[in-house]
Amino acid sequence: MVDFLVVGGGIIGLLLTRKLAEQGASVMLMDKQALGQESSWAGGGILSPMYPWRYPDALNHLVDWRAENFQQLARSLLEETGIDPEVSLGGVNMLNVADEQDALDWAQAGVGAGSGLVKTRVADFLENEPLFRQTENVDSVLTLPFVGNVRNPRLLQALKKSLQQQENVQIKEGCEALSFVKKQERITGIETTQGVFSAEEIIVAAGAWSGDLLTKLDVQVSVSPVKGQMLLIKAEPGLLASVVLAEGCYLIPRRDGRILVGSTVEHCGYDKTTTEDARDKLLAAAYRVAPILKNYPLEKQWAGLRPSSPESIPYIGRIAGWQGVSVCAGHFRNGVVTAPFSVDSLVRQLMPT
Repeated sequence: MVDFLVVGGGIIGLLLTRKLAEQGASVMLMDKQALGQESSWAGGGILSPMYPWRYPDALNHLVDWRAENFQQLARSLLEETGIDPEVSLGGVNMLNVADEQDALDWAQAGVGAGSGLVKTRVADFLENEPLFRQTENVDSVLTLPFVGNVRNPRLLQALKKSLQQQENVQIKEGCEALSFVKKQERITGIETTQGVFSAEEIIVAAGAWSGDLLTKLDVQVSVSPVKGQMLLIKAEPGLLASVVLAEGCYLIPRRDGRILVGSTVEHCGYDKTTTEDARDKLLAAAYRVAPILKNYPLEKQWAGLRPSSPESIPYIGRIAGWQGVSVCAGHFRNGVVTAPFSVDSLVRQLMPT
């Protein structure tokens, strides 16, 4: 018997386990495969919603606009594990935004006022970003200056290693949740492919699979998979300093010079197959934004399944009608950036001080 059993080893499950363990709870973290292999691994690691003014305030309230706080987490993990999650603070630049005035109005009011969003001179942007000096159609630039990006596969590796070093944490990989163990209106455990495990509280943080699991309690949570395909271009260090959004795609720099190109939005169930059509469309968009990228080879293509939810607002809290079960899922494209505040919100509910 543990205090908490977390179902799902993505960024939400890993951070939940870490936070609960830091507060002295005993925690079991389980995933049907290895930890950190699904949507959290596949995404780009941008530490902001894309075009945040187009999202509801309820989503943006879960965002920490200053990536320095992610840097603090990264430094702690580096000290604990020797793995650097590589948080970069280059900002996010959005080119030729159609609803620019809406963005600027949002930046002056409500939650947008905390984002720091500003309009940047095109000449300044081009001076700082060599990748775009052959681009002729940059007419305007909006900038989120405090925002960065994280190399999320390395973040997940560091979190996993950190948890493996904690005495009050048990990890079960290759352990699929099959059903809930019930005692009247209380959930007392989970039946899995590795046996039955008991806990005072079950937390469902299984990403795109969360809705399916909760149907076993006759609970309808509108979380479903949306495929996203991405590319990796082997470019040179120094070409791209910031995340850039334009032409329906985004470009994300890594410290070694590689550039991520994303991403598709496909409603096709749990299919993670990569396609030539998606590759060609993403490359075409990237080349329109930055023609110089044609000089560099495509290194990799992959796909992940985002956990979509209505208006991209995640479900965070206890499940109505049952005791001993909670959910933290449905973060769609914003799981990494909203994870810390989402986790804090749920932990405050489960372990009030």
